Amino acid sequence: ASLQYLDFSYNRVEFLPAMIADLKLLRMLYARDNLIQMIPVQLIDLAPTLVDLDLEDNPLQAVPPSVYQ
Repeated sequence: ASLQYLDFSYNRVEFLPAMIADLKLLRMLYARDNLIQMIPVQLIDLAPTLVDLDLEDNPLQAVPPSVYQ
């Protein structure tokens, strides 16, 4: 898919689907002010293209260790 911008903000989203990692051209992902508790480990696959990630104001409880590598 050629999607480059995705905004889930302010929608009471409870999780980010792992399939987001299939969006290889995604540059901006906004999921601010939702109910997200975990970040899918697959999100790290977007590191080469993702330039802006906003997860502010979510009750995050777990961040995959691979995010820090």
